[in-house]
Amino acid sequence: MKVLTLLKHFINFIFVAFILSAILMIVVPFYNQAYTDYNASDTFWMLIIFPVVHSLIIFMILFYLRKFVNHSHIGTPLDKSTRKYLKMSGVFCLISGLIRIPEVIGIIEFYRISGEFDPLLVTNGFIDFGSLFYIILIGLFFIYLAIVLESSDVIRQENKLTI
Repeated sequence: MKVLTLLKHFINFIFVAFILSAILMIVVPFYNQAYTDYNASDTFWMLIIFPVVHSLIIFMILFYLRKFVNHSHIGTPLDKSTRKYLKMSGVFCLISGLIRIPEVIGIIEFYRISGEFDPLLVTNGFIDFGSLFYIILIGLFFIYLAIVLESSDVIRQENKLTI
């Protein structure tokens, strides 16, 4: 039970830290003069839409993961709503990963067409395919874990009937 309490406090800390960092990520670029050479529509997309959408997706991942941990801490990890929270966290992880695939492929294609494509571009951290696929794998793992918890709930109910 101490591990669940520690996990609960850790998730709550990450949740609050993310909210503060998301606010800073959205507000700070408006005070930076580096974006003055872009036109208004580029600035709108780069400074408002992309960071807000990215922040909302990560917020939803952390929100549902936090609800899952809090409900598990109470003692209902096999409850239907608890499984739903884990599954929704996995779905938002998949959305976060899949939404970035065209962006990464577009950046690679841009550098290939411009003739400046460096095979080490992908591995130098500029385009990190590893984190993209890890997010997708984590999302699939969360969904799989929700299915396993659902199966274990069915087995638990059958076990109650036989005893």
